[in-house]
Amino acid sequence: MLAYAYGDAIGSDRMTAYDFAVIRIARLYPLHILTAAFVAVMWSVSVVLFHHGLSDLSKPTATGVLETITLTQSLFTGSWSLNTPSWSVAAELWCGLIMLPLCSSSRMLRTVAVLVCVLAYLATAMNGGFIG
Repeated sequence: MLAYAYGDAIGSDRMTAYDFAVIRIARLYPLHILTAAFVAVMWSVSVVLFHHGLSDLSKPTATGVLETITLTQSLFTGSWSLNTPSWSVAAELWCGLIMLPLCSSSRMLRTVAVLVCVLAYLATAMNGGFIG
């Protein structure tokens, strides 16, 4: 759908990379913030009502917070970070942003995009994969 909606504009340089990135982030990041707020409320309710502390796996770490903010869940830590439901938002955001150079008329940009995808896949696979 993204290629259909934006491919021609990107390929003909009617839409800049900046414009496309702003459109994608403006569409997806509010959803991420909403799910993060929901998860935070649910954690708080669980701690208050059931007097359960957070397990070591769910305690916030600096890397986990960074992964949550940047929508790079499991890329560095191999875990789902703080906002597990937002993995789908992250996938949509990053796949959308990588589409930009793939639709470019520049062969160099397309090559770099493919290399970035391969490196991101390998980095994630070394940490157990997106679903592991």
